[in-house]
Amino acid sequence: SGCEGTLYDTGGANDGYTNNNDSYFTISPANATNVSIEFKSFDLESGDLGPGICNYDVLSIYDGPDDNSLQLDAFCGTNLPQLNTVYQSSGSSITIKLHADPIVNGDGFELVWQCEELSTTVEEIPNPTISIIDNVITVKNLVFSDQFNYQITDVRGRIIQFGTSSATINIEEKLAGIYLLQLQNQQTFKFYAK
Repeated sequence: SGCEGTLYDTGGANDGYTNNNDSYFTISPANATNVSIEFKSFDLESGDLGPGICNYDVLSIYDGPDDNSLQLDAFCGTNLPQLNTVYQSSGSSITIKLHADPIVNGDGFELVWQCEELSTTVEEIPNPTISIIDNVITVKNLVFSDQFNYQITDVRGRIIQFGTSSATINIEEKLAGIYLLQLQNQQTFKFYAK
């Protein structure tokens, strides 16, 4: 489905990871709402000084597209806190950073990942002036000209789509969540896509 896979360290399935290196692995599938990872094997250079504190090689997991995102956890040595623990991002990407010092390395890691994808189903919140069927918004009972300007934004104000129409708006992007449709007369309608 394009929403699952296996990830190995820089040495792949059969070799250890690269020494003296910072490796970044970002999993960010198209149309993902979240990403989950689960380690199947894990072996880094020893040096565990306590939870999340490592003095040699360390693997860190971040909730987002890079290592500036919220750190979910960090590991070294051969022990994850709990094997088969699933780490899930709050958004569409998760990042793994593997820091290796110049001398000793271990076998590395193998993890499996999967994501939840956005649905293309659009559902209407009851509103007598718009209807939504198969990603097409139909605007009814307009009090202005045949052509109108519109803008669709998410709840944070990010513009998702805009243009000019004459009663129907084809949604170009897969949507999930709550969105606002604003027409040229500044009238705003809320709709929910799942």
